[in-house]
Amino acid sequence: MPARIIYNWTDIYSQQLKSGEDYDLLKPTYAIWLLAENLITKDEHYVHHYKIRDEQGKAVFGC
Repeated sequence: MPARIIYNWTDIYSQQLKSGEDYDLLKPTYAIWLLAENLITKDEHYVHHYKIRDEQGKAVFGC
């Protein structure tokens, strides 16, 4: 499931640009998934805020 979530989010995100356009034109994109079961089973918190980070821990895409 996590791979499917990332795949769908990147598909939505990438549709903002046409070939050759500058990445600075990208706007924040949000995906909301409603699940019938817990995605993370060993965590008692029900709300999570994820960010894509590089190897140094810097948030990617201006998150």
